Amino acid sequence: TKEGRSCFLSAAELASSVYYSIVSARAPPAGPSSVNMYRCLGELVARGGSLLTTEAPAGLPAACSGLRRYCQAAEGEDDPNFFKMVEGFFDRGASIVEDQLVHDLRTRESEEQKRHRVRGILRIIKPCNHVLSVSFPIKRDNGEWEVIEGYRAQHSQHRTPCKGGIRYSTEVSVDEVKALASLMTYKCAVVDVPFGGAKAGVKINTRNYSDSELEKITRRFTIELAKKGFIGPGIDVPAPDMSTGEREMSWIADTYANTIGHTDINAHACVTGKPISQGGIHGRISATGRGVFHGIENFINEASYMSLLGMTPGFGDKTFAIQGFGNVGLHSMRYLHRFGAKCIGTGEIGRA
Repeated sequence: TKEGRSCFLSAAELASSVYYSIVSARAPPAGPSSVNMYRCLGELVARGGSLLTTEAPAGLPAACSGLRRYCQAAEGEDDPNFFKMVEGFFDRGASIVEDQLVHDLRTRESEEQKRHRVRGILRIIKPCNHVLSVSFPIKRDNGEWEVIEGYRAQHSQHRTPCKGGIRYSTEVSVDEVKALASLMTYKCAVVDVPFGGAKAGVKINTRNYSDSELEKITRRFTIELAKKGFIGPGIDVPAPDMSTGEREMSWIADTYANTIGHTDINAHACVTGKPISQGGIHGRISATGRGVFHGIENFINEASYMSLLGMTPGFGDKTFAIQGFGNVGLHSMRYLHRFGAKCIGTGEIGRA
């Protein structure tokens, strides 16, 4: 089924990321990459094969045998939360690559000792190393006081600094930032970016606050992170995320550079996504949307994938709709339109 394919692809992709992060800190291992896995799967489905069999498709590692649906990896819950979904996919990916990791371990240990080592490393990778939860007061423009909640999760310091965005949303929770920090680690490992994963969130709706109130919140949150060693060049470097951008990053950099980082010549490197005038780089604003475009491009130009949908490769005769018209949606639309696709609709909070 279509649902089953999604389950397997996600497990295969995470298996690759776990494998890369353990076996080599510099380059992906020899053998089928996640891209090759997708190609094998696409060809299998095009031939009418099933992805929910108990045997691995030809061309995939033997460790991929015994496939199961994602709901089994998530301990049978019908609707697991985001954090449990990420942990479930990690467990599935780890089970896929464990035998190969044991085989590739070049030590004089016995088979049992190698397996213990691999399982120990996988157990170390899975949890978040540090999670900070803070509460602090701010004075609103109308004279009222309000307590703000914020979180920062550092999943892994196997490579430093930790890297991950700061989002402002009423849906922010400890589990969400832990899950997103975990995904940051795996994404960096897959593409060999030398960072550990992290993520932060402040539990507010930005529409309910003035610019001066948002500045107070951002600067105070920066101080709270700095006091606990959760921000700094070479330590933990935040970035823009949902409802944050260049403005918030400039407030963070200024606050850090004028407080705990006042003796550090690299203090403004405590955060990325800054305005060009304050040390930012060209292309950063559109980078996330460009990433969405390139992901679609890899799929839409692959004949074996498009044949599954009964469509021809290329953007020329394709239409698309955008859900969310913020930084990501806007620039995704720009690049898709530039290459010939036609936007037929957009959706944003409260309007479409």
